[in-house]
Amino acid sequence: HESGPVLEANAQDLSDLDPSFPEAMRDRLRLDADRLEAMAGQIRVLAEASFPDPVVSTRDLPGGFRLEERRRPVGVIGAVYEARPNVTVDVASQLLKSRNAGVLRTGRAALGSAMALQRHVVEPALRLAGLDAHAVQVVDSPDREGARALVSMPAVVPLVIIRGSGDTTRELGAHAAAHGVRTLAHADGGGVMYVDRAADLGLVAELVTGSLDRLGVCNRLNLLLIHEDVWDGAVRVARAAAAQRGVELELPPHDHALGREWALDEGNEAHVTVAPVGSAVEAAVAANGETSGLAATIVTEDRATAERFIAAYAGTGAFWNASTRLLDGFKLLGAPETGINVDHVRGPRGPVTFRDLHLRQFVVTPGSPSAAAATSAGATRLAIAGLMVLALLGRLPLAMLNLGLLLLVRDQGNSYAVAGAVAGASTVAMGLAAPRIGRLADRVGAAPVLVGTGLVGMVTTATLGAVPERLGIAGITALAVVAGGATPP
Repeated sequence: HESGPVLEANAQDLSDLDPSFPEAMRDRLRLDADRLEAMAGQIRVLAEASFPDPVVSTRDLPGGFRLEERRRPVGVIGAVYEARPNVTVDVASQLLKSRNAGVLRTGRAALGSAMALQRHVVEPALRLAGLDAHAVQVVDSPDREGARALVSMPAVVPLVIIRGSGDTTRELGAHAAAHGVRTLAHADGGGVMYVDRAADLGLVAELVTGSLDRLGVCNRLNLLLIHEDVWDGAVRVARAAAAQRGVELELPPHDHALGREWALDEGNEAHVTVAPVGSAVEAAVAANGETSGLAATIVTEDRATAERFIAAYAGTGAFWNASTRLLDGFKLLGAPETGINVDHVRGPRGPVTFRDLHLRQFVVTPGSPSAAAATSAGATRLAIAGLMVLALLGRLPLAMLNLGLLLLVRDQGNSYAVAGAVAGASTVAMGLAAPRIGRLADRVGAAPVLVGTGLVGMVTTATLGAVPERLGIAGITALAVVAGGATPP
């Protein structure tokens, strides 16, 4: 019901355009009932998109503390974008979805449409939702200084999304950096396709045609690199495929940079630069050095070659047998795209959606008392169980001592009665000595007592096993008593 004022403002914007304004840009500026419905549909999709859990991860710290990594809104985010009315609603809705407020600045040609959308769509929607109607605002000045001012206030607007490409984006990014404002932007774009010598040329034709469906977008095919071994055949296939879109191949030698972005060259958009390379790695190096690093794809049937290309390419999107046109927020991430970022530092790269517009915060709190008690009780039970196991294992040699004495004495030709008496003497000595050894350990410490008795036990037991025939029954009995008495309690 608010479409009337919006369409009237848009009609005025179109009427105010200079006659030389390109028709393609007029079309991007134009609104009608169908396009308004499409904008509403995008908002419905965004509204249904799941919002990430504010708690990213948790873990326990020493000292009974608990660590949470949380997502926190930035606060106020700025956005500078091209003269397209639909972007006003797109960006406003995505900033709100991310729990942030926003300040928007559009191109001069679309300012009337943007202000009408602000007054008749965004503000009423905010009021209806019980939010501050001024949570998202539009800069109402058409002057370029409005954009420069927006990227100059780090204390108020610490992050600005700059959509679009070209010198204006580049200049605003540099101005923002000089004033300490972080930007998410890509001044240059252009997709790269490398045709390997193991490529399926039928697939090459399909991808070339599909990558040139729109010539004014940043992720379209811009640079075509072809392995020199298949140059002639691949050029023929690519030329025929591009011709279906009315696009001409620019073959070497070139009088321009290899990464020249044709989408920004008004009147010459229907071109693709073509160059030969000797390998997949050489193609990746060319894509890294000659282009913005937005997106690149390799066409090949050889997995190892594809992996080498992907490993060598440093851009935001690397594709294998797929179009660079897939580098889009909705196609890759299932959410409308707020912008694209090609930074080579940590942070959101490639398509940026509402899920990326947050800060990381660490929160340390005391751990739950009940959880700590449960952990302590569990640790105690585990310690007791471990002690019982160790005690059982530690007692096994004691049982083997008596059995060894029994067999040793019997092996020397004595009867089982004599052997049993010797083993019994060792056991009696063990029982008589254990309390005394324990009291001694209490007085002087367990370590010296246990080490001393252990050494005595080891020596006597070793002697019994080494030279029993020289000891005789008397000597064996005496050492058995000493070994038993030296057993640690």
